[in-house]
Amino acid sequence: MKDSKEFLAEDHDIEDLLKILYKAFMDREPDPAGMKYWTDGWEAAADKDAFKSWMIRHFIGSSEFTKIVADIGL
Repeated sequence: MKDSKEFLAEDHDIEDLLKILYKAFMDREPDPAGMKYWTDGWEAAADKDAFKSWMIRHFIGSSEFTKIVADIGL
């Protein structure tokens, strides 16, 4: 699980982190607009660990991931 303590403790730069999250949840590379949105948020975040957790919850609850899950019948 990408929200595990082990994953959260890993030191990824934002670009690598986004590539991991998009691949894990959307099975694709990040689009430029998504990359900019998350990178801007990351740079503004005072607490990177809290922001990383919030990002993961956002990916899990996103409409794109919800559709993928529904399409495969989970």
